[in-house]
Amino acid sequence: MIYVTPRSVPTFGAWLKEQRKRQGLTQAQLSARSEVDTIHISRVENKRAGVTPETVEKLARALGLDVQEALLRAGFGRLSDHPDRELQMLFDGLTIDQRRVVINVAKAVASELLLQPA
Repeated sequence: MIYVTPRSVPTFGAWLKEQRKRQGLTQAQLSARSEVDTIHISRVENKRAGVTPETVEKLARALGLDVQEALLRAGFGRLSDHPDRELQMLFDGLTIDQRRVVINVAKAVASELLLQPA
């Protein structure tokens, strides 16, 4: 089983900050939408505080994001139950060059698997 850990994927705080900025929101605006204190949002984004599942859900809903994905990114749940999200989250932490390497390896493995009898 694969579990979300700070070493395996970008931190929840970094992901949250990226999602917030993509929508052009300030921490204060996200706070107003989510009813999560601005100071707590800042601390989460800067790896100075953790989150509860309830807080993750509030933040995800305020940003219009998939709650299950947000919970997984925050470390609540097993990635092995969600292989499509597992791949996306692993890719999120890679550079373009690293992604190309992974794609080439995956293509080679897929070719070998297709050659083997079922």
